[in-house]
Amino acid sequence: MNSGLQFSVNKILNHYLTKTIKSDENLSGYLSNNICELISEIYNSFPRRVDDDGYDYICVEPLSVEVSKDDPSYRVIVEIADIFNSLPRSYFKAVILHGSYGDNTPVAGWSDIDIFCVLSRELATCPESLKKLRRELNKIHKLMLLVDPLQHHGVQIVTEYDLNNYSSNFVPMAALAKGRSLLASQSVVLRYKANKQITNNSAEIVVNNLLSAKDSGEFKTHSKSGIYLPYNRSEGHYMYQLKYFISMNLLFPALFLSDINCPCHKADSFDKFYRLVPPEASRWWKILEEIRIQWGIREGRSYVPNKIPSWVSDAIGECYFDIAINSMKLALESEVYKARVGG
Repeated sequence: MNSGLQFSVNKILNHYLTKTIKSDENLSGYLSNNICELISEIYNSFPRRVDDDGYDYICVEPLSVEVSKDDPSYRVIVEIADIFNSLPRSYFKAVILHGSYGDNTPVAGWSDIDIFCVLSRELATCPESLKKLRRELNKIHKLMLLVDPLQHHGVQIVTEYDLNNYSSNFVPMAALAKGRSLLASQSVVLRYKANKQITNNSAEIVVNNLLSAKDSGEFKTHSKSGIYLPYNRSEGHYMYQLKYFISMNLLFPALFLSDINCPCHKADSFDKFYRLVPPEASRWWKILEEIRIQWGIREGRSYVPNKIPSWVSDAIGECYFDIAINSMKLALESEVYKARVGG
């Protein structure tokens, strides 16, 4: 299988379904037709194996109705589940709520909604169905912002075929296993085969992105109103941009572990990561963990503006980009990373 083709198609599919494309319906139709043609080519060129050789399974339990009664965020999640369940069941192989809301450990106002959606072959190769799903996902994204106004991403989309050539760069199966199914109170079983030919270097990519920001003077991703986060800027109206920076840093331990073939749930990654890297490297992530916890206490769901709170500025310091880069480099220079990745 040409993994480059597979992941290129996946990027296009996610952009089409989960990004706000300000275009006319003709362009939308053109994109959906071409996406479906590409996905059909993948299915036809690389047929799915029917034996169990090399396949693994995870079972994901349904979201409990009881958990949603007293929490307004979970009531929004139930509303999101209702939208998915209003569509034909044949559209999906799975729709999984994962992350903090999936394991019922969210921080109010900080935790965003993570949803992983596996499209059936029937849906992924039908342009009209794809356009219909895109309209419903636009509604879902608006609901997500009610829970976290600073949310940076939409629903993570993969196709049924991706499960047969699965990379943890999508979402580690260990993380999905702790999630909850949003499909009609049903548990789901995901059958997947890991792609072992891919060399994971996700942690290195994060460092390179920060180094690019150092060179350009801006962190050129996830702008707000066209404005990027200036390098080392810890004050002003940049909280949306800074939250993405912090969230990406908080994901680094899980990416590190995935790179060394020890993927795990993000919440479980920190203690494992700290045992593998020098103590001076781990200090940075402990600061960020504390910011996440304190956000729920100090800001919670009441936070509306984009101004960076002074206590966040104090916590990260004036040279936080440099601290992040140096801490990540120390982690990547650890013996366990160099031995497993071949550095």
